[in-house]
Amino acid sequence: MKITFIDKPKPQVTSFTLFAKIDVDLLLKTKAITIIANRETKTRVNTEFKIGDHTSRINRKAEGFITYEKFSWNMLSNTQDISNYFVQSKKQGLTEYKKYVEAIVKNMLEPLHIDELTIYFINDAFEIN
Repeated sequence: MKITFIDKPKPQVTSFTLFAKIDVDLLLKTKAITIIANRETKTRVNTEFKIGDHTSRINRKAEGFITYEKFSWNMLSNTQDISNYFVQSKKQGLTEYKKYVEAIVKNMLEPLHIDELTIYFINDAFEIN
């Protein structure tokens, strides 16, 4: 899968529909998603995946990247959630984060057999000098 990143500015207002399903038809038609990088803490980066009205966190482990595993309880589903936040450090900056995003997105979308994908990237976690 060939992935192209297009940087976008942070919007003033965003919206999503609660409990919205992923619109696979829209994904296959547009071959584009939005990834939003937010700070969870000073060194942990939260990753969000957005397609249409659906938004969800995709904090997962990826081979070769340092992540911080955090356990929490989901009150709606009454289950335990595990988040693996990307850890920002001197060795892991914006370039490595984009490689991390590529790895988890390829893993997520592998069953759909998409040949090209455009990622609209909204950076609210990394300072650009």
